[in-house]
Amino acid sequence: MPGGPKLNKSAQTKSRSIDQQLEEGREKQHDDLQLLILGGAGSGKSTFIKQLRLRHGDKFPESERKTWTIYVYENLVEALYPILEQVTEWEDGSNAKTYSLFVEKFPRSNIGRKGSSSQEEDHSKKNVNYSKLSSLAADVLSMWRDKSVQTIWQENIKKFGLRKTFADHFLSKLERILSTNYIPDIEDILFIRKPTASVQEHMFTSEGNVYKVIDVAGQRSQRHKWISLFEGVTAIVFITSLTSYSEGTYEDSSLNSLHDSLSAFGSVITNQFLKNTNFILLLNKKDLLGKRLADVPFSSIIENYKGRRVRKYA
Repeated sequence: MPGGPKLNKSAQTKSRSIDQQLEEGREKQHDDLQLLILGGAGSGKSTFIKQLRLRHGDKFPESERKTWTIYVYENLVEALYPILEQVTEWEDGSNAKTYSLFVEKFPRSNIGRKGSSSQEEDHSKKNVNYSKLSSLAADVLSMWRDKSVQTIWQENIKKFGLRKTFADHFLSKLERILSTNYIPDIEDILFIRKPTASVQEHMFTSEGNVYKVIDVAGQRSQRHKWISLFEGVTAIVFITSLTSYSEGTYEDSSLNSLHDSLSAFGSVITNQFLKNTNFILLLNKKDLLGKRLADVPFSSIIENYKGRRVRKYA
């Protein structure tokens, strides 16, 4: 039969339905807004994504939060190490024994050390069983309550502006975290410091719009990969921490994080592939800035700053 067999009414209806679905799919893909989240390590990119999940996503069900317990333990160990290492002499013999056992079971990872990479960190933690931390709960709590440790911790808070940081959060909740059947709550999830090691995509819906949010590693050694993600991006959200002026970078503590962030932002905003792309600059950690300025004056880091100094913060 010329032109081929005629479709019956049912087949025609099914064909039209498929065509409609394909068209809706094309429209949906066209309507999706792609946001590329950029910024240095420690700028708060991952926390920003977590906040989006809380507002527009699945809000971290308990079954998932249980899997984050290991990261809380890992963060707790990293928070304890700088303090314990400053105690040159333990007055209490039992604490000295606990410290030796702590170091043996939980060797310090490469987090924050100059020249470290995510691969090195993964390798250094490969045989570390952080879940055993709860078995040392009583001893670790005793060590934490040692007068020398508490004195050093309070000095570090003032010197480095550590209030409301991940270290402050987890150390202030040490007893709860080391308790039996501990499950991280939403606040714990938000404070967990877990560097993005690869490209991660998240889908959110808000007011009828579908957002594809792309999170990418912010370590300096990984930034050459950013350019491969520029195509099709609706907007770039560049995040930087307002407290970065007094911090070193994730990979090199001698390199000022503010200078590094300015350099990264400059290289992105002047990229020829992004000349027609929208930019959103998000200045993060405003809640920490006032206290940080009072503890660590801006002029003590940025020598040519001549502005007013914050001397007291309520």
